[in-house]
Amino acid sequence: MISRVEMIDLPILYVEESSTPLASRTGRKLILSVDDEPSVLHTRFVVLSTAGYAVLSTTDGANALQLFANYPVDLVLLAYVLPEIDGAYIAQAMREYDPRVPIVMVSAVEIPEEKLAAVNRYLSTGEEPEALLRTVVELVNASNGPRLRSRA
Repeated sequence: MISRVEMIDLPILYVEESSTPLASRTGRKLILSVDDEPSVLHTRFVVLSTAGYAVLSTTDGANALQLFANYPVDLVLLAYVLPEIDGAYIAQAMREYDPRVPIVMVSAVEIPEEKLAAVNRYLSTGEEPEALLRTVVELVNASNGPRLRSRA
């Protein structure tokens, strides 16, 4: 069963009630999902939460950076095309903040190779949810434990 989702009045930001630091203490891995299409975020949320992951979702790059800095994220699913800030810039900023967190760039358009330097994996938007889930499982299992960050 999918948990209730709280909607916060920001440029679309979904924070699952159980996606607080408590989620990582109870063994659930936390996935940050970033895309400018709410329907894509909803699909990812359903697929990932059904598989047992806690999910934070946003359509906004600035919110994504803020969530990344304030939550113990275990993996990021990041769209390349976003309003205002492109995904490559966001990936680089996240990589500089915490290089241990795997980042998966997801796009419907071809991405220049140099824009993928800060990401661990690239997936096409058109790939099936099973491919997304396999990638998440592989990268989360390969990473080194939960992210413990203190708030500044």
